[in-house]
Order: sequence, then C-alpha cells, then structure tokens
Amino acid sequence: MIAAPCMGRCIARFSLPLLVACVALFAATGCSRSHERGDLSGIVTVKDDLGREVTFAAYPRRVVALAPNLTECVFAIGCGDRLVGVTRYCDYPPEALRIERVGDMVNPSIEAIVSREPDLVLISTEGNARATFDRLDEIGIKTLISNPRTLSDILGTIGMLGEALGARERARRVQDSLAAFIRPIRGRYGPRVLFLVSLEPLMTVGRGSFLDALITAAGLENAGAAGKGRYPVLGREEVVRADPSYILLSSDLATDSASAVRLFPEWRRLRAGREGGIRIANADIFLRPGPRAFEGLQILSELAAQRRQGYDIP
Repeated sequence: MIAAPCMGRCIARFSLPLLVACVALFAATGCSRSHERGDLSGIVTVKDDLGREVTFAAYPRRVVALAPNLTECVFAIGCGDRLVGVTRYCDYPPEALRIERVGDMVNPSIEAIVSREPDLVLISTEGNARATFDRLDEIGIKTLISNPRTLSDILGTIGMLGEALGARERARRVQDSLAAFIRPIRGRYGPRVLFLVSLEPLMTVGRGSFLDALITAAGLENAGAAGKGRYPVLGREEVVRADPSYILLSSDLATDSASAVRLFPEWRRLRAGREGGIRIANADIFLRPGPRAFEGLQILSELAAQRRQGYDIP
C-alpha cells in the first residue's frame, strides 16, 4: 500500500458546471439515520478488495474510516452515524467534521483508533500504509480494505460497505444512481490531458492509477499513461513534447493557472496554454475515489465533448 500524492483539504476552483445529480444524491443519503439496519445481530462474512474474508458476529456499530473516500462512502449509504473516528482529511459531508480525528492517513494514531473501540476499521490502498494494517491486525481489530482503481471499483466498495454494515438495499440504490453516469465511449479517445499531482517534481498519473481510469472513462487520452509507474515523474521537456490539450493541476498545488504558468512559462506555447486549457481541478473530487468521483467524470466528459465539437474553452 502506498500513500497517494495529494489528499488534503482543498478549495473547488473548476469553472465547469457541477454534477447536480451527485450533489443531490449526497444531500439525500449523506447523513440519514433511517438506514435499513433492523436487528444488528447475526453473523455476516464480507470479502474485501484483497480477497480477504472477514466475519463479524454482528453488523459493526462502531466504525473508523482511515481515508476521506471511505468516509464519504459510509455517509452515502446512510451509515454516517456509525463512524466514531476519521482522519483529519475527512471533511465531507460537513457532518464528518464532528467526528473525532485519529490522525492523518499515512501515520494515524493507533492509540487513538483503539480508544474509539471500533468493531471495524476501513482502510484504502490509495493513501493508507501497510504498517497501519499490520499493526491493527496484530491487535486483533477487524479491517476491510478497499482498493479502488476504477469507477467500477468505487461501486464495489459501496457494495462491500453495504454488506458489512447491513445496508445492502441503500448501497444498491447508490450504486445504481452512480452507475448511470458511466456511458460507453464512442470512437477513439479524444483530447490529450496531463493531470499533475505535484509541481516539484512534476508528477502526473500513469497507468494503473485511479485518475488514469477516470480520464479514459471520460473519453480523454491520458498524456501520462506512457510513464513508468502509477505516478510518473516528468521533465519539463516531456511536458512540451506531450503538448496536451489540457493541463489539469490539483487544487492543492496552485490557486490559479496564472501562478503555475509563471513557474513554467513554456506552457504558454503549448496547445493548453494557447487555448485556455490550463485548469485547476478540485482535489477533493478528483483525488478521492469515492462517490464524488462521478462528478469528476462528468466534468472530464464535458471537456472531451467541447474539444471534439471545436468549442473554445474560456
């Protein structure tokens, strides 16, 4: 397990319309206490994304989530009131801010986690460390591991949590609502996108990363796909050679595109620089493989459609 490069709290600065349906989904399900729990007793066995079968004597009542995307998934299926601990990055929905913090993602406080007396700790391969899992396993605390690499994997995580928390029907409804935004791609990939998650050094997203799957699902070409590893480091000349239609910068790197161009003036000569394609992308949406990633899919799909139709991007 590795820590994903940019998971902090960020400000949305993308100028395209937000996906209203996803926002409405969260408003309807994000903090409901009316989930279909019924009797929380009874043995349940759940298989996580690493193929581990975890058995519970009863549906977990006290849950700690060690990644923002997992916190958002728990709220989305109406089980947010089961969360008794989250990381300092877990800031959505707003109700998550009221939950006790147990540290950051890479090095959470094991002592703080244990003090919450959890029945279940949720771990993500995108952000959490193997050492955290090993220590919790030694202590005997049950864990479920999410390994979200695609949009379908997000739907799978939601289903897994529905099984574990006794909210199968609510999870299925959320899955169906989100799956409706995945549409088949017609024809070849469209405009080339370079998504940067670090400026010093220049780091993008490669094959096998969640963002690569998101970009290609939107019908765009990932300019970083040819790099080595899931988060390739680039030289400045490689960006120039790629000449992408869009350069998207995670919003925890820059507050506006002008500040980034001042650091890399050669970008002005690229297609993205000439045609207004250098944008700031909301890190909370694009870097968290949770329900709001489908909002990111919609934003990227609109970019693809506009370029294909020859529209100017303001």
